[in-house]
Amino acid sequence: MKLERARTGKPVSWLTLLGLFLIPVIVAGGFLAATWGAGDRLDRVQAAVVNLDEGTHIDGEFVPLGRQLAAGLITEDDDNFAWSLADQENAEQGLASGKFAAVVTIPEDFSRDATSFSDAADATQAIVHVETSTVSGVADSVIGQQIANVAAATTGRELTENYLDNVYVGFNDTGDGMHELADGTSQLADGASQLDDGLDEYTDGVSQAGDGIGELADGLDQLSANGGELTSGTAGLASGAGELATGLQTAADGTAELPAQTQQLADGMSDLSTGLGEAAAGGQQAATGLNQLAPGVRGAADGSAEIAGGLGQITPGIRQSADGSAEIAGGLEQITPGIRQSADGSAEIAGGLGQITPGVRQSADGAEQVGGALTESAAGARELSQGNTELAAGLREFADGSDKLMDGATRLRQGADGLQVLPTGLAQLSEGAEQQQEGLEDFTEGFEQLNSEGIQPLTDGVEQLDAVDPDDLEQLSDASSQVDSGASALSGGLNEYQQYLGQLEQGAGLDCPYDGEENGDELCEAYLAGAADSAQAADAALDSEDGSLVDAAASLADGTSALDSGVQQLADELTAFAEELPELINGAEEVSANADQLAAAAPQLRDGGAQITAAISGFATGATEFADGAVQWADGAVDFASQLNGGLQQLAAGSDELATGNAALADGLDQLNEEGAAPLADGLDQAATGLEQLTPGAVELSTGLDQAATGLEQLTPGAAELSTGLDQAATGLEQLTPGAAELSTGLDQAATGLEQLAPGVQDLADGVGEAATGSTQLADGTQQLATGLGALPEQLGQAADGADQLATGAAQLSDGVGQYVDGVDQVAVGAGQAADGMTQLDEAGSQLTDGSSQLADGTDELATNIDDSLDDLPSYSSAERNRLSTMVSEPVTTVDSGGGALLPESTATTLLMILALWLGGLATFLVLSAVPSGVLRSRESSARLVARALTPGAVIAAVQALALTIVGQIVLDLSFGKVIGVFAFLVFAGWTFLAVNHALVAWLGGFGRLISVAMVVLTAGSGILSAVPGWFSALLPFSPLTPALTGIRAVVMDGAGLTDAVIGCLLWLLLSTVAAIAAVVRSRTADPRTFARPVHA
Repeated sequence: MKLERARTGKPVSWLTLLGLFLIPVIVAGGFLAATWGAGDRLDRVQAAVVNLDEGTHIDGEFVPLGRQLAAGLITEDDDNFAWSLADQENAEQGLASGKFAAVVTIPEDFSRDATSFSDAADATQAIVHVETSTVSGVADSVIGQQIANVAAATTGRELTENYLDNVYVGFNDTGDGMHELADGTSQLADGASQLDDGLDEYTDGVSQAGDGIGELADGLDQLSANGGELTSGTAGLASGAGELATGLQTAADGTAELPAQTQQLADGMSDLSTGLGEAAAGGQQAATGLNQLAPGVRGAADGSAEIAGGLGQITPGIRQSADGSAEIAGGLEQITPGIRQSADGSAEIAGGLGQITPGVRQSADGAEQVGGALTESAAGARELSQGNTELAAGLREFADGSDKLMDGATRLRQGADGLQVLPTGLAQLSEGAEQQQEGLEDFTEGFEQLNSEGIQPLTDGVEQLDAVDPDDLEQLSDASSQVDSGASALSGGLNEYQQYLGQLEQGAGLDCPYDGEENGDELCEAYLAGAADSAQAADAALDSEDGSLVDAAASLADGTSALDSGVQQLADELTAFAEELPELINGAEEVSANADQLAAAAPQLRDGGAQITAAISGFATGATEFADGAVQWADGAVDFASQLNGGLQQLAAGSDELATGNAALADGLDQLNEEGAAPLADGLDQAATGLEQLTPGAVELSTGLDQAATGLEQLTPGAAELSTGLDQAATGLEQLTPGAAELSTGLDQAATGLEQLAPGVQDLADGVGEAATGSTQLADGTQQLATGLGALPEQLGQAADGADQLATGAAQLSDGVGQYVDGVDQVAVGAGQAADGMTQLDEAGSQLTDGSSQLADGTDELATNIDDSLDDLPSYSSAERNRLSTMVSEPVTTVDSGGGALLPESTATTLLMILALWLGGLATFLVLSAVPSGVLRSRESSARLVARALTPGAVIAAVQALALTIVGQIVLDLSFGKVIGVFAFLVFAGWTFLAVNHALVAWLGGFGRLISVAMVVLTAGSGILSAVPGWFSALLPFSPLTPALTGIRAVVMDGAGLTDAVIGCLLWLLLSTVAAIAAVVRSRTADPRTFARPVHA
């Protein structure tokens, strides 16, 4: 069989046929050789990373995600580009020159945007800019883009894993929170139950308070009705106390001068007592002196009498001596007889002198004693006279004092008469004070009972009512609103959460993070499936077998809503009631304050009244006794003062006379002492001395007269002188004798007078002493009286002040009672309003109790459901979180079964086999003629001619199929069965392609070849990339390469569609054969032009 070249008709050489055999092998083998293992040579491709990321801070830590992404790209890996860091300018120059196949630019806000998923409002997707070079390989740009996308996806996956790990931690926290919620709801249930119980007690208390306020209102009405009488009584008490104060003040004013007058009287009595004491002492001394003086004077009188007697006796002797001496002197001649007689006389004289001398000596001593006594008596008389003078002066002063005493006693008597009225008034005052005290006792007891049974409960009730603070109401209202809002939010949140879980179970409501990525649909489907499973588990936890948590939350929301309504209504009622309470509270406060003041003042008033009553009573009793004693004492004082005054006047007169007599006596005694007693004492002393001297001489004279007889002549002058001296002594003695007699008589009289005066003076001294004692007692009594009367005005003043205070207190009590009655009236009105308010509170409390019961039931049911659903809540360990985070962030992953090749080997190899086989068919009819040149002259049928034209191509196609099967075996390492299948299908497909290309060339010639090339492009484009334009997709079913490509892939990959592919190829084969026969038939039709030149298709 001769093979002709197309267009020339020349025979085809074996080299041409060899070329036809090698065309598909070269196409497929070369392309596979260029792409086979390309992934291992990616490190030869240069790429750059421009990191402009500024990083961000999360919880105070710096997070540089851009640096991490750049580090992930730059890492040394033979399966990656040779990435290097570059600035933006060098990166742009490298892209323009082709140095960098791709440049990845990480923007400034990459880290901030990549971590912004925690805030939905600010969440921004991080963007990585990838630019590819326009002068680098086509696949390089795609690969660079893919690598950048994979790196970005890896970074996003890591962030997603961290985010999901936090989500699962949040599930754990949610579980913990649910446990806490369970505990809280249990506590809430307990609190709601306690609230319910408390509200029951509260409503009971409100009801009891309402009843109590009603009773209080009734009691206040009674108190208000009795308030008039209490006001009148306290007004009467104030008036009586005022009158009592006036009377006591008058009594105090009336007795104001009495203490001073009594004090003057006491002072006069004290002076009188002092004077009388001194007078009594002087009188006692005078009496003592007189008693002492009288014996001395009496002794002096006796001595004077003895002296007078002695003088009377001695004078004759002296006279005789004088005569004898005269006789001696007259006649010395007769001396001897006379001497003898003188001797005898001298003996007698000596005897007489012996007798006279003691008397004279006694007289001298007596005279000395009399002189001393006279001196003492004179001194005593002078002292007595001075004492009498002082006594007289004191008596006169005392008399004057007695006059004052008389006046004071008279006034005292008048005052005592005035005091007689005081007991009566004091008795009346005491009686009135006792009645007043009884009234105060009754008032105190009644007020204490009123305060304890009426005012105090009222105050306590008002305080309890006032204890409901508006802030507490606001807090209660806010708390109730918050509970209601929280319960509603919980119910709404659970409903929304359940709806959201329903959406997740249906695959809605969740954005897939893998949209737009390779295998994004599968990843999103797995991601949504995992979310649906998690949502289903959470939904199951919400709807447990023991009850729905959502229903329980709804019941709780209903209960809290009812509770909030009740609380709000209660708050409104209490607020309204609080607005009506001020008057009640003010009235209660005034009543309480007045009651406290009255309660504090009532015991003091009662005690003060008791003290005043006791003081008035005791004072009245003492005043009565004092008045009686004062009258008696005043009468005695008047009588005593009168008698004392008369006696003092007489005593003063007697004292004056006694003083005069004492003075005269003193003068007489001094004169007697000077003129008589002293000279007498001196003379007697001299006489006694002379006698004492004379007696021995007389003895000697008597003895020696006999001897001196002879010498008498010599004694004559001495005798004459002796006679003269004796005569003079006798004369002196004669003169002294009457004075001594007179002295003796005067002394005797003085002694008698003194003896008579001494008892009188003693009596006077005793009387004065008794008077002094009485005056002392009188002075003490007067002083006590003055002291007592001095305290009397003060006591009366204190009583008056007490009565004034009583009157003031009673007036204040009356005013307070009036205010109290007004307050009671106001409180009664307020109590009525409070009773109405308490009724409203009772009604609101009932509603509140219903709401609290619903709340208690709802919270109990919620607590039960939460407890039941706790076991269904998910909880993940760290390993489980890591596994779930990895799975959910990348629910579907791929396993590179192609050994890491840049392009999938099976896909690329099958595509290249079909394209090479098609190009082999196209090349066959580029070389061989589709319609033999002798068809017009041939006698063979058109079918045989077509078969003869296709037979060489069929053999070439079979050889090409064999060569491609060998290449596929080398590349894909096919099994023997698949090798046979691939070869058989390639032969079948090659024959189909041969028939189609034959028909295209036979019918259209060069244009048919162009269509054949277009089909190669259409199939290659759609085979390399599925994302082709729509018109590509529309034309693909009409391409004979489409069923062939599907069939070979089904054989190689054990996929479906082999039958459809065989049928498709068979249809194209039959259609092409028919078309080829038609083309031959057409060529065999005569055409004038065919004779002009040969036809070479």
